Amino acid sequence: MEVEGVVIAAGKSLRMSPNHKLLLDLDGRTVIWRCIESLYEFCSRIIVVTGHNPQLITQSIGYIEKVEFVHNEGHEDGMFSSIKTGLLAARGDRIFCMPADCPFVGREVFLKLLSVWDDIVIPSFCGVQGHPVLLSMEEAKRIREDLTFVSLDEYIGGNRFSVVQVDDPGVLWDIDTPENYVAALRYLRKIGG
Repeated sequence: MEVEGVVIAAGKSLRMSPNHKLLLDLDGRTVIWRCIESLYEFCSRIIVVTGHNPQLITQSIGYIEKVEFVHNEGHEDGMFSSIKTGLLAARGDRIFCMPADCPFVGREVFLKLLSVWDDIVIPSFCGVQGHPVLLSMEEAKRIREDLTFVSLDEYIGGNRFSVVQVDDPGVLWDIDTPENYVAALRYLRKIGG
């Protein structure tokens, strides 16, 4: 069974301006680097979808083995278009899909998700669903062809999926604002990592 990752790094990071949130430092590693690192052990290939300012992303992580880039020319259409772009490039039997600003997902989450055989598998911490989403290739094909839904959340809500309870608050973390970044630095110190 081949597992791949699709990481969405196409946004403008407007709420973090003038900084690009994916390149912010978290104890010596960028936000996107930590996201890639969390997936690395489990994926034969990690597809990073770029959009706005792609050269910043490719320069920051282009040296990492297993990482390949696809560019979403239509990234202005929103994250779902970038997800579809990434899934078009995927070839794996199962595909982890997550935003690049999720730096704290732990190893056990990936193991638990992979232990469940369903077309859509989602982690949940304290009753709140988070990232990453694990998709079968069959489901990825359906998503790529979908013209009904406007977001992955909406697509998932309109289909059957499995939820896996995890003990990792990292599945709920994303970094969108300066306040999120400050909180992430505090969280990183707390978990010692």
